[in-house]
Amino acid sequence: MKKYLSKYMFLLATAILLFACEDENTPSLTHIDRDASKAPVTSLSNVSTMYGQDIYVTVSVNDTQGLDVMQSGAILSTDQTMLNVTQAAQRVVGEGALTFSGLNPQTTYYLCSYGINSEGVGYGEVQQIVTGKAWERVPIFKEDFTTTNFVSNFYAFQFGDSPRGWIATFLDGNFYDSAAQANPFGTAEYVFCSESYSVFGSEGYITGADNLLEFVADFTDGLRPQVTIAASSFGDAPLNTGSGYWDKYYLIASLDPITTVEEADAADVIASPTVSAATSAKNVTFDLPDKYAGQVAYIGIRHLYEEDGYMLMITYVDASALYEPID
Repeated sequence: MKKYLSKYMFLLATAILLFACEDENTPSLTHIDRDASKAPVTSLSNVSTMYGQDIYVTVSVNDTQGLDVMQSGAILSTDQTMLNVTQAAQRVVGEGALTFSGLNPQTTYYLCSYGINSEGVGYGEVQQIVTGKAWERVPIFKEDFTTTNFVSNFYAFQFGDSPRGWIATFLDGNFYDSAAQANPFGTAEYVFCSESYSVFGSEGYITGADNLLEFVADFTDGLRPQVTIAASSFGDAPLNTGSGYWDKYYLIASLDPITTVEEADAADVIASPTVSAATSAKNVTFDLPDKYAGQVAYIGIRHLYEEDGYMLMITYVDASALYEPID
């Protein structure tokens, strides 16, 4: 035991002696010298702001110093002393056009580019910019089926061989959960479309079901258009405690009216979500492409037959855009 203990003590003493004898002319065993002058040279250009919450920049790597650039981008902060890659309020990674978003309106921000290589981090020239007044998101179309009748503001199309199409129904008496002694979907009027049927004691599926619910959204002078939809499925708990039916729908859009199946097929598919336990009866928002900004858009909710579907129900729809504040 004493033999091993003596050996360990000798090794410890040797290590202490080596570190103690280290001076400025002796390479450190724990430190790697880096030359900050060899860090990448980067710059910012085209700095601008919009909506009172976004700042746009272009990042360029002007000199790699002959080394691989591991990362480049831009950083931003309201405090210039915090403008470094570890303390900045926001960092956007990449080269070229980049965007800082979710910022505060009428606020001064400091920003600069950066680049990282094996020698360290190089920072570009610091710039500052003040965000403008916040743009307001304004609903330009809204239908809440608890208070309104969809027929007056929607167009319903039946492209398939479904005999039912879209139907507006007040579901308080149609779907009643005896256990909860209440309608699990609330006392609301729903628009629903089914790809199943129950007639004269027989049940089946309408494999050719293809129905479109369409409305017009005038986004003139508006930017960043969005559509919000609250959808449910007949398979939602507590009505169905098994695997359930989770219906899928297609949010489509066009700059021209959609009145035929061919026009529906040619429209842009913005999203194709499937209702889930997490999203059922909740507002889900979708961003429209920039091509619809400032335009009159034709928006459709398309429901087709699917093997795992049963009945799609829509309870809320709106369309909105950002509008510049009026001084």
